[in-house]
Amino acid sequence: MEVKFEDYLSEEERKAIVADVFRENCVKAWAEDGGSRLIFNIAHDNVLKLVNDIIKGDVKELITAQTVEVINNLTEYTVFSKADKWGRGDSEGQKVLDAVILESKPLIRKRLESVINSLDEQEITEMLLEEAVSLIDKKLFGKN
Repeated sequence: MEVKFEDYLSEEERKAIVADVFRENCVKAWAEDGGSRLIFNIAHDNVLKLVNDIIKGDVKELITAQTVEVINNLTEYTVFSKADKWGRGDSEGQKVLDAVILESKPLIRKRLESVINSLDEQEITEMLLEEAVSLIDKKLFGKN
């Protein structure tokens, strides 16, 4: 058996119930946070409509498209930039990279020790000789 509320409530009664429930929800929302969420939602909707009217389009679509464009044009410099003398701090990418390197320090040290321990005496001698020759060239003749 199917129960139809239309058989028991007039359209006016249904509208009154909906209005009462809406009013109760508004009072409850207002009591929970002083109405700030309700006001924020109304302001958000109004500002969004206003901005969409001004740009004659959908600001959300525009922001999404611009975000994709910015991501596609990221370079090593924009993602991993160090603090500079103009007051700009390290980029977020640089901060993450620095943190990962610090966390990986034991692993890096272990790998370096492994590489160094795998060198034989002749390889070490050749490397030192190359560095000595390079240093002498640089000091005597200004060559790199």
